Amino acid sequence: MKYLKVSISVDFVAGIIRSLGKNYVTPKDLSEAMGISTKTAGRILRALESKGYVARYSNRAYRVLRGSLPSGNESHASTLVVRYPEDPPIPY
Repeated sequence: MKYLKVSISVDFVAGIIRSLGKNYVTPKDLSEAMGISTKTAGRILRALESKGYVARYSNRAYRVLRGSLPSGNESHASTLVVRYPEDPPIPY
């Protein structure tokens, strides 16, 4: 199976999570705020977890580690790479 790699700015996602004003965030929360699927939001949250920005709280929620989220004032822009399976061909 082939995969696509998609990069997204940690600063961008952190800003969205901060704007939610929650201590816990779910894939549904992030998907609604970003206009993406819950599956994609889950992939982003797992990538943030691997970087230490959030911690898994339950099967559906992640605890936001406030001190670890970038504030947007950093001099470098960190990115997350999320792998997606390529879409299968659409049968006609």
